[in-house]
Amino acid sequence: MEIDSGDVIKLILQFMKENNLPKSFQAIQEETGVYLNIVNSVDKITLSIQEGKWDDVLKMLSGLTLPTDLLFDLNEQIVLELAELQELELANRITREKRRATLSHRVSSYLTEGQPSRLLVLLEQSMKFQHEHYQLSQIEGPFDLFMEKQQHKQGKTLFSPNGKYFATGSIQGFIEIWDPEIAKIHPDLAFQENGLMKHDSAILSLAFSNNSKLLASGSQNGEIKIWSIETGKLLKKIPTAHSQGITCLEILSEKLEIMSGSFDSLIRSHGLRSGNKLKEFRGHQSFVNSILIPKSGTILLSGSSDGSIRIWDIKSEQCLSIFHLPKLAQVDQEKIKGMDLNTLELQAKDDATLYSIQFIPEKKGKILVCNRSPHLFIIDQSGSISQIFSSPTIKTNQPKDFVAACVSAKGTWIYAVDESGTIFCFSLITNNLEHQFIGHEKEVVGIVHHPQKSLLVTYSEDGTIKFWGF
Repeated sequence: MEIDSGDVIKLILQFMKENNLPKSFQAIQEETGVYLNIVNSVDKITLSIQEGKWDDVLKMLSGLTLPTDLLFDLNEQIVLELAELQELELANRITREKRRATLSHRVSSYLTEGQPSRLLVLLEQSMKFQHEHYQLSQIEGPFDLFMEKQQHKQGKTLFSPNGKYFATGSIQGFIEIWDPEIAKIHPDLAFQENGLMKHDSAILSLAFSNNSKLLASGSQNGEIKIWSIETGKLLKKIPTAHSQGITCLEILSEKLEIMSGSFDSLIRSHGLRSGNKLKEFRGHQSFVNSILIPKSGTILLSGSSDGSIRIWDIKSEQCLSIFHLPKLAQVDQEKIKGMDLNTLELQAKDDATLYSIQFIPEKKGKILVCNRSPHLFIIDQSGSISQIFSSPTIKTNQPKDFVAACVSAKGTWIYAVDESGTIFCFSLITNNLEHQFIGHEKEVVGIVHHPQKSLLVTYSEDGTIKFWGF
């Protein structure tokens, strides 16, 4: 199939005419010698000429290019009819109608009917065709036609355990693997040049296998996919892992299982090969936002928007312990150290949404807890508090809550971001706030640290990702 270049120019001319760009319209016509004689309805113009509705005819023919002799005859007819306006004799009327019929036929031979906004319609149809036949993700929002890429807003980011890969999942459903050394798409993964790792809805969670060869992704529609990092091949798809969005994932390579938490308040495990549901953990009263599995693989820790941390026996699926993290505006560090969370809960009025729990490297059994409060807690698996890190904003009338946090590779620093977008760096050794700075123009939605190097990554709701070296 071949497309005439003149037709492409006509599409551009139509776009310019419809968007009120008369100078550009005229310049392209004169330079190319291609004229846009496309109208919405040839029949309508023909009928208007035959009925002598000259005001309508002139409007519809405005901007069209017709032969000089035809334009002369057309204008002559209009002048004659204006002169004959008071003439009522039948002969004159018949003659006038014959002249109109001749003109309408001549004019219509130079015109072509065309749908409005044809260029945009064709572009939209081509994107729809690619979506249906080449399995592109549903596109919502801005799309760059020249780069063939959408402006992705990041939903989740994650380093691989070996530190070679940095995965990003966007709210448009696309997954990309980056090289953290150069902060560019990984050059060793050739499949990313033409292939796509994608979901049909926003990606909310990512997880690597321990050997960094597998990547699991969870989406807004409750779907889990397992990918090969080296080839980009989809190895397994679990379309209905949960009834709602997948918020967190953990791959248990030794057991060939994948554990997932969801907006549906459930935690489930599925077989990596079969995709079948193996276990289900019930008890949380709201979203499950974070899950952790120690190396022993016998217990599971989970954090929820209901403000609680639960410890589960993986084999029996029973809940062993429940801790609640209250939202405290002010804390007495010395008084609270060593106090268990259930005692602390009694002193508070409400529970705060729990965003994340994560193990601290080099500190066996210690867990960093980030909830919606101006404090970060270090606890053990019994719920006892060992350290608290507080935002300097607690000394103001409007303290800012933390929304995300992570630990450095050697477990000596804690990085956290609050709701104003300020990033804080706390020392786990001295318990002091060492640095603070503004990371992004818009709200920071996530923060992760490289597993071996002093490299911090923050990502914002505006779609930007920043790499920070310390």
